[in-house]
Amino acid sequence: MLIASANSLSLTVHSACTPVSEPSFPFSRRSVSTSHNQSRAARLMNAFLTSKQEDTMTIEFIAGPNVEGLAISEAVRAGDFVFLSGLAGFGPDGEIVSGGVAAETDRIMLEVKDILGRAGLRLSDIVKVNVHLRDANDADQFNAAYEKYFPEAKPARIAIVTELLNGGLIELEVVAYGAKSRGGEER
Repeated sequence: MLIASANSLSLTVHSACTPVSEPSFPFSRRSVSTSHNQSRAARLMNAFLTSKQEDTMTIEFIAGPNVEGLAISEAVRAGDFVFLSGLAGFGPDGEIVSGGVAAETDRIMLEVKDILGRAGLRLSDIVKVNVHLRDANDADQFNAAYEKYFPEAKPARIAIVTELLNGGLIELEVVAYGAKSRGGEER
């Protein structure tokens, strides 16, 4: 079932699983016996898989001034996940900030903090960052600027060297996780 409105989309997922009679682990190194505990586990799994499950996930498109006139959303909330579109180091004047990768990183992280705040999250809710660098030689400068935003728990991350369309030296894609009601203030 799919329900849509102008700013949000609600998905309802119905379970379509078949009952499990006994556990089967074809890739297990141990042989499977039908002990009392395994039979109980199979019954519990069967009850879970065949129960009528209905989960609703709301999808919210978060618009912002940085994407007006573009065919993208600044961010999309899907349940408790928030996915930010790729961000470059554009200043308020619409131009890439000067000062190299470190300055662009600082500008991007300011935008990330703002967008997450509007989504009810904070920097510490970030779980994954995709880094796109124009030049691999900028990695050390980027890391020096980036690490100050994550003094404790560090998000999962990948860095890719690629040509960037916006003329900048770096672009970040961010995924955060957290309930909307937690507020945007930094912990």
